[in-house]
Amino acid sequence: MSVPSVLHVHPTIGIGGVESYLVRLTREQIRRGQRVGLLSAGGAFEELFAAAGVELVKIRPLPENLPQAIAQVRPLGFELIHAHNYKAARFGRRLADALGCAYLMSVHGPRPTWKRLIFRDWSRWVVAMSEGDRDNITAFGGIAPSRVILSFYGIDSDRFHPGLETAALREELELSPTALPLVAVSRFANQKADIALALVEALPALVAQVPEAVVLLVGEGPDEERLRAGIERVNRQLGRRAAVMVGPRRDVERLMNLAAVVVATANTALEALACGTPTLAVGRRGYFGPVGRENLEAARATCFADHGRMLPLPTTELLAREVGRVLARLPEAREEAQALAAVVAERYTVPRMAEQIEAAYERVVRNGRSPGR
Repeated sequence: MSVPSVLHVHPTIGIGGVESYLVRLTREQIRRGQRVGLLSAGGAFEELFAAAGVELVKIRPLPENLPQAIAQVRPLGFELIHAHNYKAARFGRRLADALGCAYLMSVHGPRPTWKRLIFRDWSRWVVAMSEGDRDNITAFGGIAPSRVILSFYGIDSDRFHPGLETAALREELELSPTALPLVAVSRFANQKADIALALVEALPALVAQVPEAVVLLVGEGPDEERLRAGIERVNRQLGRRAAVMVGPRRDVERLMNLAAVVVATANTALEALACGTPTLAVGRRGYFGPVGRENLEAARATCFADHGRMLPLPTTELLAREVGRVLARLPEAREEAQALAAVVAERYTVPRMAEQIEAAYERVVRNGRSPGR
């Protein structure tokens, strides 16, 4: 059977992990000859989707906008609605029901038990992006394990790889030639903002060990002002510009090549590994730690501390100690990271990711829809 045309649904397409995933997935789907659309309120990545040939439907997926979405999407004739995460699924399932087309939900992160208990918009099969996600949605209040399609995040190795030029970026950011950047890339909200603040507050202890250490926070989010206040306090304490709020960037691959160490979770951690940079997986589930060849699959199964069971809290003291350990053996850590980059590039490809999702679409369309529970 032919691959169905698909309309993805996600609330916004600003800078974030799911958004980056959707950029990679939709580009590859179009390259493979599939017709692809995206319903979203829009955001910073709009031009990337448009350039790839994605048909953009600019509607915020909220209940009050459903009639508008039905009227606007019906003439487009998409065969499948693919919703990403819970808010989008509540909207996407109703849109699919109204249009009489197939429906699929992907889960990109854990939810507490009470939210699973009240959620009613599961698709017949649900795509989980990690084993941690799978375990979460099949726990009490969730769905049967037989309904889960396990997937993974693929990496664009043409973009994220070692050896990118960084001299101009170092000059732009006003870093000395000997500065050792500790880079955190994230959407700064809730626990992820707490992690970034803990890294900033760990800087005085790190500078006492490695005077060249600096912290670069890359991204944006609702807690950005709280982080700026923390940066100001630490810089005042150290008497120099040792921590910087870089803000959102389109060249994160160069920042990852520039970094001595990256502190990240989910997609971002995998991108840093693909760049051959020593990486600590720290996310909303806690502190996983340095990722190497021997624990790569264990880290990926938790989506690099973003999914799965709770881990130790990433306190200021913990980050100071663990980042310090990496910096103390930086030449060896860099050599190991460079070797690991080749493994990541070979194992987690975007074409294989898209092929797996394509197989899920064919299963959904072939077997029809069913009630969410």
